Amino acid sequence: MNQIQYGRFLDFAIIWDEDHDDRVLDAILIMYLTGLLAPVRFIGERKGVLSVLLAPATVKTWDDDTFQQYCEDVVDICAQLDDPWTAEINSMDSTQHSIIQAPAENVATYLKNIDMLWQLGTRSTLPA
Repeated sequence: MNQIQYGRFLDFAIIWDEDHDDRVLDAILIMYLTGLLAPVRFIGERKGVLSVLLAPATVKTWDDDTFQQYCEDVVDICAQLDDPWTAEINSMDSTQHSIIQAPAENVATYLKNIDMLWQLGTRSTLPA
């Protein structure tokens, strides 16, 4: 896995559903502490499933084994929470996720707009 070797700033989006399940924050903290947060661009919970959407550029650099190991690591984190749940990990540009209940085209537009407006990702300095 391509873990960053030095500190960087990371902007990612939490997509909340109507119940605002704050276990998302527990998963984020553990992912951060274990070096798994850097490729995340969106994370959210819907119907008891944690959706983790990764930067497409990162996923494209990973081979299948690296992606599978990352998925297993996130699934393990979710299983170890005080109130465990399942996880679904995909590239941000995948249509195979359920972070929001809407047609895939609408979800893709929604996520792309958030990404564009907030310039999600890692950077060495804070935005001006």
